[in-house]
Amino acid sequence: MIGDRKLEKRGRLEVWKRYTSDLQDRGPSSLFLTKGARRDPPVQSVQAMWSRLEQKGKSFSVNPLVDFYNTLSIKHVITGGGFDLEAMPGDLRLGLSKRGDRFLALDKDESGPPVEVDVGEVNYVVEGASTEITGNVVTRHLAYKQSRLGLIQERSRDVFLMFEMPPDFVDEVVPELIKDLRRLPHLYKEGKDASVYIRVLNASRHSVLIAGEESAVHA
Repeated sequence: MIGDRKLEKRGRLEVWKRYTSDLQDRGPSSLFLTKGARRDPPVQSVQAMWSRLEQKGKSFSVNPLVDFYNTLSIKHVITGGGFDLEAMPGDLRLGLSKRGDRFLALDKDESGPPVEVDVGEVNYVVEGASTEITGNVVTRHLAYKQSRLGLIQERSRDVFLMFEMPPDFVDEVVPELIKDLRRLPHLYKEGKDASVYIRVLNASRHSVLIAGEESAVHA
């Protein structure tokens, strides 16, 4: 998938650099994870995956659903992520973090407690999650780091996939992304009876139900 399309995709990665610089400027001056660290923009997941692909020539495999959204992320050069809705205690919101919000990184020792994040970070937060046990922040700096809460497993049956992109990409990418998402039930025999619901959020439509009346996503 890289080969002949590498130069074509490079232009989109340059756009991401501009937007991650904007993301860095949101919130307080301490908008990085380690105190005293060099002030670099928070690298988005798609940038990290493309860097890995260009350096090693291959990606990595987690499980079919995670591999699916990672593939679409790489293909369209957009961020991609997902959560097991059955593991979510409440609504999922994208916004600026508030005082008391906490995060337990996926790669952190399980015995360690969640760390408090700075006020003003652009994060996905789950309402009703325990800030002391699991943390309530599920991704930091949009799609920079992911927590343990809501991880998609092979046994997951009710999942929410989200993709973000700069407005520069919308007209070109959204129609193709929707086509790819609709293919999901046909890719795996386990998903032949699955239903796929697709919603596009923007400044004028920033809240949708994702799992019946009791669960919603807001941006």
